[in-house]
Amino acid sequence: MITFSAFLTEGEEHIADHDTIDKNVWMTIGSKEPILSDEIYKQIMMDVSYIQDIVMVDRVYIAGNLLSKHWLDNTPMDVYVIISKDNVTPIAYEKLMKFTKSHEGDFAGHTRHPLKYRIELLEDDDAIEKFEKTTPGIYDVLKQKWLKVPSSPTQDVADR
Repeated sequence: MITFSAFLTEGEEHIADHDTIDKNVWMTIGSKEPILSDEIYKQIMMDVSYIQDIVMVDRVYIAGNLLSKHWLDNTPMDVYVIISKDNVTPIAYEKLMKFTKSHEGDFAGHTRHPLKYRIELLEDDDAIEKFEKTTPGIYDVLKQKWLKVPSSPTQDVADR
């Protein structure tokens, strides 16, 4: 698992400026904000379904450079699977760690973006509030909506 401060500095080598967010990751329908591509959404949801067989999942977020215009073709897709610490037994924890290890190197859909599943164990609601407040951009996979748009606007992805 990674601490939030490590998350902020990790991946700086995966930054490049673009005119839009990655069109291979995001799609737009009409004038609405971009949503995760169907292929990647289904892939993540299959993995979340597997995790749900181990322990109840509270939230699934994507955070990081792929939510902005600052990405490279190999920028990782950081997928945060948020679980209440109270629900995790030692056996469940071991299974979750095996899951993350077995999915290292998997790419998101037909992109070159490696999926990085990060299992976050919540001790209380304050931790999730802090994460949501201090993270520059957050996409809620389960609700298929942006909780927080990064300072680099994403609306121009519709101009494709």
